Amino acid sequence: MLVCFYCNCIMEKIKLIHNPNAGNSSYSKKELISLVESAGFEAAYINTKNDESWKDLDPGINIVIIAGGDGTVRKFAASLLEKKEKNDDIAIGILQLGTANNIANTLKLKGEPGELIEEFRKHEIVRFDVGRIENNKKNFFLESTGFGLFPELMQLLKKTGIKDLDASLQVLKKLASSLKPDYYEVEIDGEKRNGDYLLVEVMNTSLMGPHLHLNSVSDPGDGKFEVVLVEESERDDLVNFVSATVDKGANALRNHVRQGSKITIKTEGRYFHADDQLLPAEKSKELTITVKRAALNFLVTKAQSIAPKIQ
Repeated sequence: MLVCFYCNCIMEKIKLIHNPNAGNSSYSKKELISLVESAGFEAAYINTKNDESWKDLDPGINIVIIAGGDGTVRKFAASLLEKKEKNDDIAIGILQLGTANNIANTLKLKGEPGELIEEFRKHEIVRFDVGRIENNKKNFFLESTGFGLFPELMQLLKKTGIKDLDASLQVLKKLASSLKPDYYEVEIDGEKRNGDYLLVEVMNTSLMGPHLHLNSVSDPGDGKFEVVLVEESERDDLVNFVSATVDKGANALRNHVRQGSKITIKTEGRYFHADDQLLPAEKSKELTITVKRAALNFLVTKAQSIAPKIQ
């Protein structure tokens, strides 16, 4: 137990999970602990690279601060969801030290780690839904899941070893121009759509992949997903969107978004992704995606509606 030097009060203990390899690795253990303690917390520090106890939860700790990227947030969320019935009071704060930081950006977290930690003391919380992929070994997603363009991109990046954000976008730009479409049958809350699509993406956040603002209407706590569909006939829209992203001027694919809470996708596609996980499609080639409402709690800098709704 620590006592705050400034007010002589007992400091609240938190868990500080640090991925030192995330992004540019600009913060050391010593620096992060100093920032946490300066904000009035006592830090139980865990390094994800050499200590498996980051998956566990200590009795009496209700706040977990993750210094890392989307992958680190997903890994901790996975361990938390396994025992969620016991941990409804756990709140997660993110210090966005990763490459894309799609979850933190969807939550509108801005500022340096020290500023964010100070804000986290106010305990402003937003509820965050989780996507459940029912017929694929109960997989899940925080950001998005889908077929087509992005699983193909992930395979290419894996083969080439490319990790840089800008280089990934250049690969995506070429792929968007050349990708062969697949036939899909998509059902969104009972409404059926089918066709030859380049991209079928079910999104819970506004951004995904290499920091692509694919969805401008996302509210990850509203009990609904945004389904982004791009047909072969709309390839120019997709290529122009990726090109604008490369040039740092993209707007989301607003006219390609549908909204729903239960989505079924049938396809002959071989692979799909769940966040940053590339996965083989099951033999049935059918995914049923549903919402697990308010499955996680995230600390934010101000309690507010995260995004506008579809009109």
